[in-house]
Amino acid sequence: VPEPKLRQKVQAVYDAMHFAQGNVFGHVAFESAYREGDMWVDELCTYLAQSRDEVEQFCQSYLAKIVPVKLEGTYLLWLNCDALGLNRKGLESFFYEEAKVGLSTGLSFGRNGAGFMRLNIAVPKSLLKEALNQIRSAYERRGY
Repeated sequence: VPEPKLRQKVQAVYDAMHFAQGNVFGHVAFESAYREGDMWVDELCTYLAQSRDEVEQFCQSYLAKIVPVKLEGTYLLWLNCDALGLNRKGLESFFYEEAKVGLSTGLSFGRNGAGFMRLNIAVPKSLLKEALNQIRSAYERRGY
């Protein structure tokens, strides 16, 4: 937009939408996803529901002291780890050093997140299974 005042108005709208970054190809892809992405979103939701169910079943079968919290519109699954009896450092050590998985600590989201970790389930199934098995191995080594 060559005219400065008009360019400023257009930029303000883009900034408000957080759409000002990227290039023309990204903008076209963004618009296409909104206009033509229904089938992909449906398949994604099915995939995420399957992943959520697999994590819940895995925890019930092998990680009884780690309880997934019901998802509410996200692919970041909160894991209630209170029953492990670990403080923040202990919980981080368990997941990062012993299980070798990089989850988000619940405390990074405020005090109510104490005792929780967040697991991203929007990953390939093979990676999710690998992470769960690594957690299981660390869990069993600890004798839980």
